[in-house]
Amino acid sequence: MQRLFTVEADEIAKESGFIQRKRKLSGSSYAQSLVLGWLANPDERLGGLAQHAARAGTPVSPQNLDQRFGKSSVAFMQKLLERAMQWVIGGQRMEVDLFKHFKAVRLADSSIVPVPEEFAQVYPGCGNQHGQSASLKLQVNLDLLKGDIHLAIQNGQASDHTSPVAFISAAGELSLRDLGFFSLKGLEGISAAGGYFLSRAPSDQIYYDAKGKAIPIHTLLVDGLDTKVWLGKRLAVRMVVLKVPKAVKQSRVGRIKAEAKRKGKAVSQQALLLAGWDIRLTNADAKILSLKAIFVISRLRWQIELWFKVCKSVNRIDESRSRNPFRILTEILAKILGCLIQQWCIAASAWQMLDKSLFRLAKTIQREALGLFDAIPSLKAIRNWLDKLRRITSVACTVERRQHKPSAFQLVEELCSLN
Repeated sequence: MQRLFTVEADEIAKESGFIQRKRKLSGSSYAQSLVLGWLANPDERLGGLAQHAARAGTPVSPQNLDQRFGKSSVAFMQKLLERAMQWVIGGQRMEVDLFKHFKAVRLADSSIVPVPEEFAQVYPGCGNQHGQSASLKLQVNLDLLKGDIHLAIQNGQASDHTSPVAFISAAGELSLRDLGFFSLKGLEGISAAGGYFLSRAPSDQIYYDAKGKAIPIHTLLVDGLDTKVWLGKRLAVRMVVLKVPKAVKQSRVGRIKAEAKRKGKAVSQQALLLAGWDIRLTNADAKILSLKAIFVISRLRWQIELWFKVCKSVNRIDESRSRNPFRILTEILAKILGCLIQQWCIAASAWQMLDKSLFRLAKTIQREALGLFDAIPSLKAIRNWLDKLRRITSVACTVERRQHKPSAFQLVEELCSLN
């Protein structure tokens, strides 16, 4: 973190053309004022950012700071973010018996962030009522055990199947991905590498028996079923099935019908049939993942959804006070970098806590972020800042226990106690 905000930032400022000659404002002070300033207060105005620049050692006026938003500020922040994304930083492993067979539990997903339409050539979106839009797609691969994160940025039109980080997997690692990343080739790749996968099943998936004959889907809908099937006639997987409560089925049916109406398509009868069932596919045997463990771990995939939710609700990566498109995009990139820094700090201070609250951790780092301005010049000061963060998070950043509808960490604890 110290190198990124000092040496690296100054080098990238020159490489990107943001700093062309010796000025009062340096790349390091600009990076600190924007990234740490918006990390502390996502709504920070120019006056506050100018004060942060002074904290970083280079006093400038708000007007001077405002004039620096342009093509070069976007290029600078893009390259600084790219540099930071090369570093994968994890914390102390979360020691839970449920995960003892896995070196990592990787959660992968993506989220769309709108950007000004002026950048449609660089970040084309999927269109709007005017026929054109611009957006970037934030791709994330998060390890549930150590908190390390692989992050990448694509344009909004890019398919999830082209993600440079979603398919990262290694021997002994368990991968959980959203259905948007589902592919037979991807599952085969994980198995070939000695890894494990756990996935929901697409509603149109065809299953085969050992002789290559298609199995009617209705014959597989048995509560508690745990059997072996083949996908694409060549990949053998374990299929587990549970019947869902009536209220859950009704909610799913309502969403299926609403989506079909929105797209002007007929309702899929197979989708309606499967709405009453939870189906999971894995290559891990029952000694590694019991049927109950499969559905408990599947709930933990929500953690990456929560990560994106924190980025948008706490860090407000998709919000800006400005109408200047260059400032807006610079701000988006700076805030995404802030989210990455935030994750590094969480991994280093509290990731081993099973009952941690990502929302409360993010709010705590937000309150403490200004302390980083004074800490950046000294490694000892940064370590002291992290030690302080550990003390705070250990007592004030946990999820409350619930008697009704227990949270995911309570289900994990219960399952571990049974074993």
